[in-house]
Amino acid sequence: MYIGIDVGGTKTAFALADDSGKILKQIILPSGVYDGTWNTMLNNGISELLKTTDTDQKDIKAIGVGAPSLTVELENQKIILPCLIQQRLQKQFRLPVFADNDANAAALGELHSGAGREIKNFLYLILGTGVGGALVTDGQVYHGKSGRETEFGHMVVVPDGVQCGCGQKGCLHLYSSGEAIARNALQKIAEKKDLNSQILKLIGPFKDGHDLAAKINAEIIYEAAALGDRTAQEVLAESLNYLAHGIVKLIRLHKLETIIIGGGMSDAGELLFKSLNDLVKRNLPAEQAGRIKIIPSALGQDGGVFGAVDLARLYYNKIIF
Repeated sequence: MYIGIDVGGTKTAFALADDSGKILKQIILPSGVYDGTWNTMLNNGISELLKTTDTDQKDIKAIGVGAPSLTVELENQKIILPCLIQQRLQKQFRLPVFADNDANAAALGELHSGAGREIKNFLYLILGTGVGGALVTDGQVYHGKSGRETEFGHMVVVPDGVQCGCGQKGCLHLYSSGEAIARNALQKIAEKKDLNSQILKLIGPFKDGHDLAAKINAEIIYEAAALGDRTAQEVLAESLNYLAHGIVKLIRLHKLETIIIGGGMSDAGELLFKSLNDLVKRNLPAEQAGRIKIIPSALGQDGGVFGAVDLARLYYNKIIF
C-alpha cells in the first residue's frame, strides 16, 4: 500500500491507496504554518490515516508528496518545501518518500487517473489561491534542468506590471489567481461604492475591511457573476483575458492542443470554460484554434492527492524515473 499527501495553502489531504493506486481512505487537515506546528500536522495526518484504516506501517511501501515550490528558511538554511518534507518524512517514518511540486503531482494524477489518460501531450493548470502549471510531453511530466521551468504562474503577462515577490513584474498569478480575483473585486467595490453588490450579499455580515477581505474568494465572485453582478463580471473578464494571453503563449511555444484545468476554480463550469475557450481561440489562427480543447480536470480538487499516490507507486516500482 501507499500514502499520498497533497499539501495545500489552507488544507492538506492524506490518502491511503492499494497497489493499483485506488484510494481506500482520505482525510483532510488544516495546513497550518511552515514551522514545528506544520511538521507535527504531517506526522499526525499519517498516524491518523494508519489508525483509522487499521493499517500497520510495515505494510506501507512508500509515501508520495505534492507541495508548493516555496523556498522555506529553516534553521538559517533555505530549502524548497517538497525537499524539506521529503527529508523530514524519511527521517520520521523510515520509508521511501518521493516528492514533487504540487502542479507536477496533480498533472501526474490526471495523466494516469483523470482527463489525460488518453492524451500524451497536454498543459495542466491549477487555478486556485495561486496559479500553478505542469507540462506533460510524450506521456511524461516535464521537469527540465532545475525542476522549476514550468512555474507558469510566474510567466510575465503584463510587462512592467505589478511587482512580484519573485523579482519580476507582471506575473500571471498576480492577475488570474483566486487571490488576485478577490483583491481586484474588493478594489472595484470600494471605487464604485457599490454597497448593493451581489458579492457583498453572498459574503454576508462582516465586521470591518479586514473581515471582509478574509471572507471574499474567487468562488463568491464567480457566483455573483452568474447572478448578473456587473462588478464580478468585470473582474472575471479582466482575469480571464490575462489567463487567455498566457495560455496562447504556451500553446504557441509548446505546440499544444489540450489544456486541462484543475484547482478550486475549475468548479466554475461554463462561466470559466466557455469564456476561456472563446478568448484563447480568438487569438490563434483559425486552423490551429479548431484543434484546441480547454477542459476541466476529471479529478477536480483531488488531482493532487491522486498524483501524490502515483508519485509513490510509480517511482517505487521504477515505472517512472
